[in-house]
Amino acid sequence: MLTKAGKLPALKIDGKTTFDGGGSINNSEKIIARIAVRVVDVLPNKNLVIEGKRQTSFSGESQEVVLRGTVRLEDIAANNTVFSYNVADASIKFVSKGSVTDAQRKGWFTRIWDKVSPF
Repeated sequence: MLTKAGKLPALKIDGKTTFDGGGSINNSEKIIARIAVRVVDVLPNKNLVIEGKRQTSFSGESQEVVLRGTVRLEDIAANNTVFSYNVADASIKFVSKGSVTDAQRKGWFTRIWDKVSPF
């Protein structure tokens, strides 16, 4: 059974895998805003933990910006301002609400379809 003239058939297996790929990501953001913050904690090394919120509303849209981070005393300028690049552990959160934001959000069916569809 499964033999040819008492000999097992010859079996030759050969495999080859190649991969060639490439990619590029370029992301740039620019935010220009001034946010008043308050000191919520002073760390043992005299660094200040800051937090600030700014809310703007226009044309039925509401946007809230929340900034949190740590600032060294020597980074505070004479006019009591700090550049964002001097805020350590910076967390900037944008929360938008309104009809335009709702229109840009995907519906429940589209979100499910994106999970199920391989393309």
